[in-house]
This record gives sequence, structure tokens and C-alpha cells, in this order.
Amino acid sequence: MVCSDITTELELDFMDAVRGGTHKVVVQKTGKCMPCKGRGWTSGWEHLTCSNCDGKGVIMDGVKCDECFGQGELRSMCRDCKGHGFADSEATEKLNVPKGVNTGTVLRIKGQGNKHEKTKAGDICIKVVVRPHTLYNRDGCDITTSEKITLTQAILGAELEI
Repeated sequence: MVCSDITTELELDFMDAVRGGTHKVVVQKTGKCMPCKGRGWTSGWEHLTCSNCDGKGVIMDGVKCDECFGQGELRSMCRDCKGHGFADSEATEKLNVPKGVNTGTVLRIKGQGNKHEKTKAGDICIKVVVRPHTLYNRDGCDITTSEKITLTQAILGAELEI
């Protein structure tokens, strides 16, 4: 069976990870071919008996005919999906990133992964990578720094931009 999940990474700036929010994720995924609406052929198709297999759909020793894809008839095949009804395309998905997310966290967008003929749509699994900050470090749930911060700055969050 074909794996229907998509795995990708999302790089976040340190402060974006602290704040959380909505981010866009661009992925390549397989889904229903839009030009032919998943049929595999274009509109106005004709039934023509396949001359390669004489309409049987198979050639010697039960091998599926590669001219008609085992259908026994020829149609005006969709150029985008080559008659399969499913094609690869680029998709942009919105991802809600929780506040305080850390490197290594895997977030999921359920049901938006690859979709194949006999499978349900998988998920998009996004591994978060947080880029280091020049002043701040993360220590578990704490943010640390070697810089001197005044009490006023700490209370107002001026240095952390929170």
C-alpha cells in the first residue's frame, strides 16, 4: 500500500515559536486530478476498442495492457494524470502553531495528505525546527539569556518583544 502521509519541516524564528500563530506550509501532494475531475479522460471521449489487446485489457500471460491501462478501450486520455485520475500538485496549507512550540515537535494537518485511488487521504506531518536566537536560549519551558535584563524590562517584556 502506498503511504498517504506527507512529511515536511517548518523552520521558525525563535520569537515566532514563542508566540505561536498561523503559518503557511507548501507541500507536493497527490490527489484527484482537477482538469479531468478524477475521471482520467477529457470530456467528449469516444469508446474505441484497443487494438493492442483487442479489447481484452490484457496481453500475453495476463499482463495488463499498457495502451489502454487494462480497460480494453481507448479514451481521450487526460494529459495531466495520464489516465490515472490522480496527479501531483503543489498545495498551500494553513498550520496553527501553538505558543512555545519547540524543535522536534511534530504537528499534523489531518486528512490533507496524499489521496490515492483506493486509500483515504493521509495527513501532513510537519516537524518543527526552531532557529536559534542571538540573545535567548530555551531550557525546557524556560527562556534564558546571559544578557543583563533590568526588572522593568523583564516585567514589560521589552527585550523579548512579547
